Amino acid sequence: DGCLVSSSCTYLELAGTSLTGSIPTAVGTMTTLTDWNLDYNELTGPIPTEVGKLTGVIELSAGLNSLTGTIPTEIGFLTIHMTRLAFTANSLGGVVPTELGLLTSLVYMDFSDNTLAGTMPTEMGLLTSLEYMNLNDNDESLCGEVQPPNVQTDHFPLCPTPIVDEGPGARSAVALEGLPGVNLAAALMAAGIAALAVATTWRLRRGSLVRASPTRDGPLPKQGPRHSPAMVLML
Repeated sequence: DGCLVSSSCTYLELAGTSLTGSIPTAVGTMTTLTDWNLDYNELTGPIPTEVGKLTGVIELSAGLNSLTGTIPTEIGFLTIHMTRLAFTANSLGGVVPTELGLLTSLVYMDFSDNTLAGTMPTEMGLLTSLEYMNLNDNDESLCGEVQPPNVQTDHFPLCPTPIVDEGPGARSAVALEGLPGVNLAAALMAAGIAALAVATTWRLRRGSLVRASPTRDGPLPKQGPRHSPAMVLML
């Protein structure tokens, strides 16, 4: 295209023109470009890092091709004017780069139907102008912990909240109140808190466990020589 040898192009509309091959690195010379649409072609290969030189671009789209590789971090340089970024239905992989969080003017982002994976950077929460974001149909591991504030969760795969299994033996001190003869060490050991099982006696006072004192609480219960160190709950 003539734009590749000219620095005065502002609009490149080549959608659905059966283009093949890779995107040339010469796109980096098109510094006056504001709109670039390469959708619905047969382009292959990676997105060239030179796209980071298109600092005046407003819309950058190359969806429904066969592009491979990763999202170049250099896209993060397009911070001033970029409002639309779309590379849906390609074969882009790797992780979502942190630098995308710099595109604070971005309104529309679509990287659906690729093979992106891993946890997205928390910087995605900085995209306060973003109104539409689609990351569906990527690797099942792709998720984010902080989503852009104006984006619906059905287009943004949130990471699941970890579920802590406390085990059947885990109880709170308050829950043990009123149960005479409860061996707290056994309960703690069942919960996997072995480090707390030391030879210390505790009393339950007003819903809280406090260290028992032989002068204040009377004689402490004795342990037989064959018993392992334990914590005894005295009511």
